Amino acid sequence: MVAPAQVATGQAISFTLTACETAYIGDATNVIATYTLSATYGVPTNPGGNVNFTYSSPTLSCDFGTVSGNSCETFTFDVIAP
Repeated sequence: MVAPAQVATGQAISFTLTACETAYIGDATNVIATYTLSATYGVPTNPGGNVNFTYSSPTLSCDFGTVSGNSCETFTFDVIAP
């Protein structure tokens, strides 16, 4: 999810990544999600959620660790619109 849908140059954009375990048979372990972020946005800031993240342009990696069965974990970060 990205918010707001329309932005002006210099305005903050919030991205939210969500990882879900929907198999209902147990926990998912070592869950890592990656996202390719345009280098024009600069370095992600203001991380939210219980997630460790690393950024090596253009790849953002989010280590969700364990996601319990039938649940979701989220990670939110901001970038500045070019």
